[in-house]
Amino acid sequence: DVLIDMHNMCLEQGVKRTIAVGIPQSAWQNQNLEVKNMVKEVNASLESYCKETQATRGEKGNYATFCPFPFEYAANDVKWSSDGLHLTSEGYEALGLGLVPTVLDVLDDL
Repeated sequence: DVLIDMHNMCLEQGVKRTIAVGIPQSAWQNQNLEVKNMVKEVNASLESYCKETQATRGEKGNYATFCPFPFEYAANDVKWSSDGLHLTSEGYEALGLGLVPTVLDVLDDL
């Protein structure tokens, strides 16, 4: 709810577009089914919210866009720190590159 409230606050203040990036997988989620399900629920809620704002606010031109996290967690992947939760510099680079298509799409609509 807090993430959605943040997007609503921005849109109500006249921000044209926001981007909701999905929560990535992690080693912790692979070990804890409850956390994994919670992340799936939050991501589904964010995606649903974004579709709803597009349908209801699209005429005004200000709405939220959902972008799934651009890559999955994999043990021993150079994009992930040894803790299995945080990104490495390679991971942040991949994240940035993965967001480019969504950001360009948003900018095209402005």
